[in-house]
Amino acid sequence: MEIFKVIKDRRFDVVVVGSCFCDLQTYIRNLPKPGETVLSEKFQMDFGGKGANTCVMAAKLGARTAMISSIGDDVFGRETLANFHKFGVHTECVKITSDAATGITNCIVNEDGEPSYISVPGAGKCLSISNINDAKHIIEQGKIVISNNGIPLSTAIEGLKLGKHYGAITMYNPSPNLHEMPDDLCSNMDILLLNTTEATTLTKIKVSGPSDAEDACAWFHDKGIQCVVMTMGKDGVVVSAVCLESADKGSSRMVFHTPARKACVVDTTGAGDALAGSFAFFLSCYPQLSLKEVIRRCVTIATQTVETEGVQKSYPSCKLLPQELFERLKIA
Repeated sequence: MEIFKVIKDRRFDVVVVGSCFCDLQTYIRNLPKPGETVLSEKFQMDFGGKGANTCVMAAKLGARTAMISSIGDDVFGRETLANFHKFGVHTECVKITSDAATGITNCIVNEDGEPSYISVPGAGKCLSISNINDAKHIIEQGKIVISNNGIPLSTAIEGLKLGKHYGAITMYNPSPNLHEMPDDLCSNMDILLLNTTEATTLTKIKVSGPSDAEDACAWFHDKGIQCVVMTMGKDGVVVSAVCLESADKGSSRMVFHTPARKACVVDTTGAGDALAGSFAFFLSCYPQLSLKEVIRRCVTIATQTVETEGVQKSYPSCKLLPQELFERLKIA
């Protein structure tokens, strides 16, 4: 039973077309009421943005990665580039613009580790279809091409379309705040990765836990999407995939739930992006693993990130993870 075919001889394991932000994180017990001032126990700056997070997570695990994005000609932009270089991310196609500042997100994390966000997209909204066309030589060398809603939708679609054209596996994350999925988006993605809130918004089917997920996944399959990976926080992940079999047998659907271990939650910011980056890493670098085993490993890694403060700072490198996660034994 085959789900994805990975092209082996490519320069990059993972190419991300997406957003870069600097995250300003404040840790408090409770959100202030209107007009109220509360004291924060801690503040820190970290690097974020759904695209950058996914790319850095994959790079930390050992993937050869490239980022296609737009940053401002400012101190946050320069520090973003330096952060990419620290992890070996290829940045030739990270555009520096003077038309907008680097994106900023104010993250307010409460005592339960749950973040609230105020996001200023900035330069991310300047990434254009022209920029994607200028990056064709990078996209055609990617095994997996990933995009998200942190950049203009038309730009994301163009990136996925080129990835599909060059034979890559294509993945899309409709965060933040995508409210509808046009046909040309669905037809150019192989994998949809989203959370239950996003699934409810897009399908109008209330998804509150694993038992509700199957109908929503079927809705996405009817739109032509082959694989749906739905994150559920402490409840783990539900996956639904249309499996390619043979010309005479057609296809079948596989649905499974991978629970997460109980975690000591400190900060859940960026956990979904950690799972996306891990997923891209294992699909591209460990294609012999079953989909169930890939997801099990990804959930293990994403769960670990919520036990540490920060976004990319919370992402562990391969050296800091159980080495059984990197065994190449095929598990059915």
